[in-house]
Amino acid sequence: DRSTRLSRLIALARASLAVERFAPALWPALGFSGLYIAAALLGLYAVIPWTVQALLLAVTITAIGRSLDSGFAGFDWPAWRDAQLAEHPEFRELWDGLAAAWTRFGRERR
Repeated sequence: DRSTRLSRLIALARASLAVERFAPALWPALGFSGLYIAAALLGLYAVIPWTVQALLLAVTITAIGRSLDSGFAGFDWPAWRDAQLAEHPEFRELWDGLAAAWTRFGRERR
């Protein structure tokens, strides 16, 4: 059914937009956690006292929390209207060009 296919395509477009908005908000938090894990894998925590380890853990958790808070401050899930490409001027130009080419192709075939 055509409407089912269109609904599925719009849902996929919304999911793609959500990933495009979601991923940049995660990068700083992943960076802080990666630095902490890299320090652990290099054995840094074996040579420093536990109080410094606890302080580094607290700083890392705080940095991750603050980066997630600032990253997702303006985050909103894409609405149905965001996934409608027909409203975008670039898409409209592309669509008009394709429609004109298809019309020319149909005339030339006759």
